[in-house]
Amino acid sequence: MPFAADTKALVAAGKVENNVYSNPHAGFLLRLPRPPCDAKLNTQVDLNRGYAVLLDCQHVVQGWRGMYTLTIFTDSWANYPTLTSAEQYVRSLRHMGEKDPALKTVESETPQHFAGLEFSQTILSNKIPAGAYYEGLSCTHFRAYALCFKAEASTVESVRALVNLQGTLEIQKTEPGKHP
Repeated sequence: MPFAADTKALVAAGKVENNVYSNPHAGFLLRLPRPPCDAKLNTQVDLNRGYAVLLDCQHVVQGWRGMYTLTIFTDSWANYPTLTSAEQYVRSLRHMGEKDPALKTVESETPQHFAGLEFSQTILSNKIPAGAYYEGLSCTHFRAYALCFKAEASTVESVRALVNLQGTLEIQKTEPGKHP
């Protein structure tokens, strides 16, 4: 299990305080959206693969309009030796999602720049009996990880706002795994 120790340290380091998720092991923090969501840490962890859902943050309201979900996940970049960019990683996830006939691409991979990092972003629509909702994904190759922010909301604009990390994502200047 080459990723086990790092993944354990990664999930152990994450915390939410004052509507901010921080992870000093990975070296970043994210100001969470308003209205606040119900934040759950480490909802999925695969030590063998080096994959972890670090944060699953849901804002639930009566009915499904106005609801949102924001998820932060990491995936060990070493799992993808042929990939050379976050755009390829996002494209592969989009193609996997498109195998579901209910999912349709709204926006293909779009380059974005947040906190000094290059991200690739995509948005899909998902048909459900009550209508449609949208899923957005914004990922970067960050240190040893694919670092991704996934959003689900009832409108494309809401999804874009959630995965627009400008001013909400901060990269810590310390070395990975070293606490300030």
